[in-house]
Amino acid sequence: MQMLFALTCLAIGVSLVDPQIRIRQRPPEGGDRVLLTASNLSCDGVFKTPNINTGAYTPHHPVALRVNGASRKYYQIDGANSDIYEFNEPSLSACNTALASITQATVAQNWGAYPVVSNGGGLIPGEVTGYTGVYGLHYDEQRGYLWIGWSNGYVNIPPGNAFAAASFGASTLSRVGCYALNARTNTVGMPMQASGVIKIPDWFLTQVGISTSNNLGVGVGGIFASTTSLNSYGPSIEAIPMPSGNSCTAGVDNFLATGTVLARYPTNTTGPHCAQTSGHTIGCTPVSAPTPPYHAQSSFTGYGYSLYEVDWDPYGGHGWWGSDSPTYGNWYDDGVKTGVIYSMLMPSGGLSTTVSASPAPTYDAVPFYPETTFTVPATMTRDGNHIRVSDVIWVQTCTPGSTGGAGCVTTNNNHMSICSVTAVNTGTGSVTCGITGSDAGDLTGRSDYRAVVGGAVWHGVIYAHGTKFSSRSTLRLQIYNPQSFAAVVAGGNTYDPVYAEEIDLTTFVTQYGCPSCGTAGINPNAAFPAATLVDNTNRKIVLFFRNPDGITAMGMVFSVN
Repeated sequence: MQMLFALTCLAIGVSLVDPQIRIRQRPPEGGDRVLLTASNLSCDGVFKTPNINTGAYTPHHPVALRVNGASRKYYQIDGANSDIYEFNEPSLSACNTALASITQATVAQNWGAYPVVSNGGGLIPGEVTGYTGVYGLHYDEQRGYLWIGWSNGYVNIPPGNAFAAASFGASTLSRVGCYALNARTNTVGMPMQASGVIKIPDWFLTQVGISTSNNLGVGVGGIFASTTSLNSYGPSIEAIPMPSGNSCTAGVDNFLATGTVLARYPTNTTGPHCAQTSGHTIGCTPVSAPTPPYHAQSSFTGYGYSLYEVDWDPYGGHGWWGSDSPTYGNWYDDGVKTGVIYSMLMPSGGLSTTVSASPAPTYDAVPFYPETTFTVPATMTRDGNHIRVSDVIWVQTCTPGSTGGAGCVTTNNNHMSICSVTAVNTGTGSVTCGITGSDAGDLTGRSDYRAVVGGAVWHGVIYAHGTKFSSRSTLRLQIYNPQSFAAVVAGGNTYDPVYAEEIDLTTFVTQYGCPSCGTAGINPNAAFPAATLVDNTNRKIVLFFRNPDGITAMGMVFSVN
């Protein structure tokens, strides 16, 4: 059996060398590529993007990279008016520089508004009814095009145009075309295409028997819409050729012929979850084992969901991509090292406890967000770290049927208040938090919104007040072996690929918090991944994260050694 396994591995060109897995190319390319590993990365420095307007056109601050010799320039979309700003990479600040002191780039050119795109259902960027926005931006070195990817963000999104290309003129951009993957079967949703396109290396296409003209990888992967909207719960890459241009006629979708899928993880509600949108399931024992199609795995298990059926809790020693795991990927290939890389935000923590009777909870109405102070038996969460300052928790502040009147009900967890932690004593269990969203009750039977003795306290990813939020997050970096995608082309399941390596990215990215370092936890809205970019010529990788100010992003430049 061992001999058969070794022969099988050699047949597909992978020798059993760990962790430097050899990726052997077939002639005529020749030579070997080595799988990129996290140990190859060293941080050169950080910089900040120019200020841009926030708005409905894009919620994620996506960034594109254009390499010119040894220099790098970038493009970014304005959220208010869809203008495309170009800026050069400035001198870098030290990797651990605080956000307020990081060198900021300046706009070198405004290319004006990105050409108007189209979608058969009217779901184009800036449409606010369903929160349609741009999530992906990519500069196509081969063709000189600037691609965008977009999606509606709500429920039951119909198939239709979700990515487009534009060309550069002297001072403006011109439309090339608007496109949709072959989604007529309603299995490929807008979210699967929303993060735009990447370049697939020629050697890989040749190895798997695909024409090198099919080097546009559409989708990349990530969750960009509600759970009923055909997200991919893992990498999602479909190889296609450059399609013909079109006029992006309003109300018309331009469906393409089916490409070659390298990875796709369809939504699956039958798995290790204890979904519940009223009440809580943090720390539950999942009632079901994973079933195919599987979600993409993560090595991180320090989280807890009380959300939707598609959000799987840790099982079998690993976690999963979920609704609170925004992710951006790209394909690094410098001719020596190669790998498909993803920067991702993962929920972190998880605790279900109750308010102690002594000392009695208190309430302070003076702060901008009124504060309640209470004690819990323990402050340790599922990620092995305590509740931290700036974490968002849910605290019961009324008792259904007793206080709070008719609005105090468990439906939508309306008996809970959303509270941002301002102080915590891990020794005594004392927690103080500012109430940013009070329970839905009135003051019947009570004088304020202090924590209820014996009432619930939750930390994790919770559905409450008609929406979801994570208490805190952590940053991860995954690297996939391209051979796992080759196995899909050879007939494997699109959801078979598993990361080759995953690391805690907060060891590099320290600006947003780090629960394991004893500092504040990461606010999920303060370190949102905005782009994963590759400069193969100069052996660089650039990761972007949206900053807490909402108008800039931080770029972190890595050398590949």
